[in-house]
Order: sequence, then C-alpha cells, then structure tokens
Amino acid sequence: MPATEQPSSFLGRIGTRRNQVISMDGAHEQELEDLELFQKQVSERFFELVPPSSSDDISSETFLSIAWLRKLLDEFLCCEAQFKALLIMGRDPSQIVKPPLDRLVPEFLDRVVKALDICNAVLHGIESVRQFQKLAQIAISALEQSPIGDGQVKRARRALNTLITSMAVEDKDFSNSKSAERSWSFGRRGGAGAGSGTATPLHKDRIAGQFRSLSWSMAKGWSAAKQIQAMSSNLVVPRGGESSSLPQTVYLMSTVLVFVMWTLVAALPCQERGGLTTYFPVSKQISWAQSMIGLQEKIADEWKKKEKKGSAGLLEEMQRMEKLSQSLIEFTDSFAFPLEAERQAEVTKQVAELAETCKKLEEGLVPLQQQIREVFHRVVRSRTEIVELLEYTAKASSPIWEKPPYDLSFFCSCSILTQVLHNPELNMKKIVVRVDVPDERAKQKAMKAVSCLSGINSITMEMKDRKMIVVGTVDPVEVVEKLRKLWFAEILTVGPPKEENKKPPITCIGYPCYCCNQPPTFYYKQDEIPNGCVLC
Repeated sequence: MPATEQPSSFLGRIGTRRNQVISMDGAHEQELEDLELFQKQVSERFFELVPPSSSDDISSETFLSIAWLRKLLDEFLCCEAQFKALLIMGRDPSQIVKPPLDRLVPEFLDRVVKALDICNAVLHGIESVRQFQKLAQIAISALEQSPIGDGQVKRARRALNTLITSMAVEDKDFSNSKSAERSWSFGRRGGAGAGSGTATPLHKDRIAGQFRSLSWSMAKGWSAAKQIQAMSSNLVVPRGGESSSLPQTVYLMSTVLVFVMWTLVAALPCQERGGLTTYFPVSKQISWAQSMIGLQEKIADEWKKKEKKGSAGLLEEMQRMEKLSQSLIEFTDSFAFPLEAERQAEVTKQVAELAETCKKLEEGLVPLQQQIREVFHRVVRSRTEIVELLEYTAKASSPIWEKPPYDLSFFCSCSILTQVLHNPELNMKKIVVRVDVPDERAKQKAMKAVSCLSGINSITMEMKDRKMIVVGTVDPVEVVEKLRKLWFAEILTVGPPKEENKKPPITCIGYPCYCCNQPPTFYYKQDEIPNGCVLC
C-alpha cells in the first residue's frame, strides 16, 4: 500500500510545482501588461498638453496659461492615483523591500518631500501674481475714464512702473543670488531692484522691500533650481536586472513628478530659478516620454526668451500683462492733452485687453491655488501609505520568536527585561527643522504641538537660529505638517542621533533551572509588547 502511494504523491508534487510556475508566469505577464498600459496612458495624457505645431495665435496663448497648468495638474493627479494602485493595491508587500526597490522607493519618497517644498514656494508665487493683478487694475481704473487727463495718467504711470519694477524684483534680483539683502518685514527697504520707466531709486527700494516680504517666505538659502537638481540627480533609467515592471513604474512616476514641479517653477514666480533648464534632462530613448520631451523643449525655448527679456515667469497671462504694461507706460510718458482720436482708440483697446487679462487671473488663480494644495495633500497621503506599508513589511518579515540561548527553561531579571522593552535605539533619528516662531511664547506653543506626536524622545529649540531639534522615531513629514498649521517650517537635516556616552548594549543572561512540571516557555519581541509592560 505505501508503494502505491509514493508515485501518486510524486506526481502530485510535480503538478503542484507546475501550477506554481504557471501562476508566477501569469502574475509577471499581468505586471508587464499593467506597466504597458500605464506608460501608454501617461504618453496620451501628456500628448494632449502639447500645443499644435501651427503658429496660430489662439494655440500659442493657451500654452502655459492658467487653464493649461490646471490641466497639467489634473493629469498628474490621474497618474499618481494609477501609480499608487500599481505599487500598493493587490500586491505582495514583500516585493517593495527587495532589490532594487529597496533603493528606488526611498529615493522616490525623498523626491516627494522636495516636491512639497516646491508646492509651498509656488503658492507664495501665486500671491505675488495676485499683487501684480491689483496694480494692473489700478492702472485700468485710471485709464478707463473719459476723457483722460493728467491726473489719471500720473496715477496709471505710478501703478504701471510699480508693476514692472516688482516683476523685475521677482525675477532678476533673486536670480542673481542677492539673498543677503532679502527683507522679511513689510515696510523695510531692501536692495535696489531692476526698475524701468521713471521710477526713482528710492521708489525702487521701497517696492523691492514690499514685494520680497509678500512673496519670498521660504528660507534665505532655499533655491527652486537646486531643489529640482536634487530631485533629478539620481533619476536614472532602470537597466539590466532593474528593468522589471515595478522599477520601471517607480521611475516613470518619478519622472512625471519632477517634470510637473519643473514646469510650475518655470511658469510661476519662484525663488532662485537660475539655470533651471540644465537641471532636468529626460532620456530621449524612452518611447512613452516623447510628448514630455517635446513639452520640455518648448518650455526651455520659452525660458531662454524669458531670460533675454527679463520677465517674471512663463505664465501666459503674466507675459501678456507685462507686454501691455510696457506699451501703456510708453503712452503715459509721451502723453499730451488733448489726446488724438486714433491714439485714444488704441489706448482703449490696450486697456480692454489688460482688463481681460486681469479677469482671467482673478478667475483662475484661486482654482489653481486650490489645485496645488490638492496635489500637496495627495502626495502626502500617498507617501504616508507607502511608509506604513514599508513598516508593516519590515515587521512581517521579522521572526515571531527568537531562538533562546538555552534549550532548558529561561528566566531573566524583570528590570533587565524592562530595559530591553524600552530600548530607545530602534529607528531613532535626529530631525532638524527650521520654524519661523517670533517669540518665546510661540516657541513653547510649537514644542507643545510637536510633543503630541507619537515617537518623540526629546525636543529642543534654538531661538537664535530658529531651529527645532527633534529626536525620536517620528516621521519628519508629520513634524513639518504639525508645525505648518501655525508657522512656516521646513526640514533642514534628518540623520542619526549624536552618540554621547554610549552605554554598552544590554545583555540578557539566561539561567537554566530545573522543574519537573516546567510549563512551555514563550519568547517575546519588543514589537509584540507595544506598551513595554513586563511579563511575569
């Protein structure tokens, strides 16, 4: 009877192994199909953003406009949702911690943190665009009156000169790295900006100080161009053993993330954008990225023209506002009363175009700002889910019990067991955050807010440099999110805590004991006892 069972069991093992191979091949084919579908959809989405090749005025005006940027952000949100579905949903979590994903996924999470800083900088840039719109509306209200007199012309000239000067401050002054002259209070005077028209140097100084305080709320040494460079520095096409579906998916989403942030920095006023076009090269050998490469080349050409003209950004409404403002400044400089009918009609047409541009800004800036905030919160949620998945996988991969040092029963001192369970060296890190707190009361409030987070070991605050040092196992993004509800905050460094007077590792000494009715002994790890209570 056993002899007849052996062949059947052998054939059963062969059939089981064949089914396992077939299931693995089927899963691999499904991953490749999902990757091809993802690449195809990304290519189609970005192809819709490419402007027509014809030199039509209507098509050229829509490129890099507010509506175009909102469509770009919509496509990014769709790509981000599909990427999260491919990486997390319905997949074995252990694949994420295997090479090369154990390196690619943390690099992607680091790019996400840098993208959050860019979103904050772009939101501040939108506030400065709103100030430009208010200055243009002052000039419009003055020049819409009929007949136009000397008083209206002088008022419009002052507003337009302030507008052009502030645009030059937004772009030229900060691309020349004059960060030491940056002013943080509203009324303080800064360095002389690059003005135009008949504005005096004192007037330029006052304008520069006002607009710096309104728009540049990031750290003094922060640079949007360097942030893009850091995001794309290790962005390399997977090759060889890394060319499977998951590494390709992570690379694709990283490329989309960097491209969207790069476009926002180029279109809207942002801090320190010098040499932006040299920091994000996309490989031209990738088939799905051809439409993205076409967009990048067109934006780079527009950026080169911008550097020659000295405009504040590539946003279509801003460039049109700047062009019309320059023309109206020429009119106000050569104004003579009474105004000729032909010249009056030309000025009326330009004022109407400027009013239409301001209307587009008024209707589009708020939805664009809300959409950028939605992108911010979406990538924060996705990053949190990926981090939680990595932590869950790390815990699941560890053994439930560890091998005891003795085969006999084992016991240790309760005090030693308590020290083992409360070992603070597990995933401990030192987080340095810059927080713009004005006084000692705000400092105490910031420290109290951070202390509510789990995993905090110690908190210190240096008011001189406005640096908060947090030591613990807490996520740095959670610390910054908590602080940004009240003040501006950014991560400076994240690293291991400083080792001072390092104590020797705790060793549990086991003692064999004899008992005729010894019950079975169980061994626990720290993860199984979250509260650190002593088992007796």
